[in-house]
Amino acid sequence: MKNYIEIRPWGKFEVVYENDTEENDNNFKIKKITVNPGEQLSIQRHKHRDEIWTITEGFGSAMLEGEWRKLVPGTVVKIPSGTLHSVKADPEHTLIFVEVQLGDYLGEDDIERISDKYGRK
Repeated sequence: MKNYIEIRPWGKFEVVYENDTEENDNNFKIKKITVNPGEQLSIQRHKHRDEIWTITEGFGSAMLEGEWRKLVPGTVVKIPSGTLHSVKADPEHTLIFVEVQLGDYLGEDDIERISDKYGRK
């Protein structure tokens, strides 16, 4: 699959590599995610995938099941499927991280948004 970039209200993501086929039991996708200063992704969960985030640049916070923790370069966050999560960039810093998705389905429609400051469902 070819790389592509999607712009979101909070920043953007780039799909770096994707191995998501019905014939494959070991589906994975790698994204580079950029969160603009002061912006936040929706509070969400996924039914079909786990995520692993590795922070590469900037500072921010990650929320897992209502608990916030600080993010700095080198931080690794593991998010099992079904876990409520979000991420936000500090007001003065762009936050960049690599996201590895693992699961039986990796489509963008596997996002259940619980709360979203941009009004998305």
